[in-house]
Amino acid sequence: MPRPCRSIRFPRAASARPGIRGAHPWRGGLIALLLVLVVPACGSNSQTTTSETSRADRTSEGENPSPQGAPGQAASFDEQRRQAAQDLLDRFAQAQLAGDTEQISSMIHPGAPQQFRDFHLERARNLASSDPDEWAYTVTDGPEAFVATELVEALGVRDAWAPAIRLRYSVGGEESRVDRPSDIMLVLDGTEWLIGGAQDNDAARWAQVPWDQGPTVERSSPDGSSVIAHPSDDVLAAQVVDLLPEAVSGVTRRWSQQRDDARIIVEIASSREEFTTLTGGGLAAHDGATPRSGADVVAAAIANPAASASPGEGQRIVIAGEAFSSLGRESRLAALRHEVAHVLTRSRNPMPLWLVEGIAELAAKGDQHPDPRASAARVMDLVERYGPPDSLPRDDHFTGGGNASLLAYELAWTFVAYLAEAHGEAAVIEAYWSADARGGGAQEFSNALQDSAAVSLPEAINEWGRWLAR
Repeated sequence: MPRPCRSIRFPRAASARPGIRGAHPWRGGLIALLLVLVVPACGSNSQTTTSETSRADRTSEGENPSPQGAPGQAASFDEQRRQAAQDLLDRFAQAQLAGDTEQISSMIHPGAPQQFRDFHLERARNLASSDPDEWAYTVTDGPEAFVATELVEALGVRDAWAPAIRLRYSVGGEESRVDRPSDIMLVLDGTEWLIGGAQDNDAARWAQVPWDQGPTVERSSPDGSSVIAHPSDDVLAAQVVDLLPEAVSGVTRRWSQQRDDARIIVEIASSREEFTTLTGGGLAAHDGATPRSGADVVAAAIANPAASASPGEGQRIVIAGEAFSSLGRESRLAALRHEVAHVLTRSRNPMPLWLVEGIAELAAKGDQHPDPRASAARVMDLVERYGPPDSLPRDDHFTGGGNASLLAYELAWTFVAYLAEAHGEAAVIEAYWSADARGGGAQEFSNALQDSAAVSLPEAINEWGRWLAR
């Protein structure tokens, strides 16, 4: 009977060795030309994040367990192919953790583009100098990509397969794991499955994790939070570690949160390009909106995307190192409190950004109850010119950049500040969690606010306008 397909936790190899990232030129090799067509994957169950070896546990969490034929029947070709592919990926992940470049190279088809080979060898060298708790590639039941017959013929292989493969990893003892798509195509060379290259030939799209940018160092705070950075940012990482406990306590004093584990994982990007890579173009930021990524953005909170098996988990605060370094201590602390609030109050269901950002921005201001007349100049100018607002900003107002986004943030936090002052912080966060439990959305928040504070959302907006104009 074939061994169960699984996402496994690989122990660190004792002989792991460090490496330094360098630029790798294109040195030839076959470009993998793929005609991409979404087709159903073999299997019908949804993917999950489980790494347990128990088949019953995997089944209960929704992942298609070990491909096995019916009792007394041989496994089908698709089942055998999936099992062989997972075995290959398990060995590939273990070799990367160990920094075993020779073993890694032997698992990549000789016809794979040299750039693809170099990318994964460099990822392995950088991983070997780090200490992730888990590192696994998993074949999932997501949509496959159709591979052109011309590619199979050019490589001289019997078959090529491009299933939906996810890269899953964890650090710092976190219970959840990061879940990202992994662009890997598999080929059957004789009787052996090998890694044949990527579906996308743009190497810039392969990068997903800090180790794609170089070796890393990890620092931990007394509360169990972790900061991952490149060696050049080690001093900044130490400074962030020192600020994290204060940032976390500043959020939890104001907003009760439903997570048992309040540990925060921070990744520091050494460049604006790496910041864009690590934020992934908007991986489940809040309810799916894209994080702002302009030069003025110093940090973003992200999580696993909706396409993953664990949306909303694997949370990270990504810091733009250069921009963050330019801030003073209080501004750094405010930025951290804002992103920590996103992590600790992340909802399971979509919530309007005026509420999500209002809660985070008010947390950024610490224990104080700020006066809009002193710290919301754009809002007060709006009130003076046109009268008090009668509506809240749309989600797209927060992501467009410029003055419109800055105004949206001020409107959001002043509205939440009014609710907290008039009805109590406990009533606000109670309505937030209650609305999330009911499915999320502005209407459910209005219903929950009626229950917790005896005021509906339209009534609260009118009261907020009078509060601003007082």
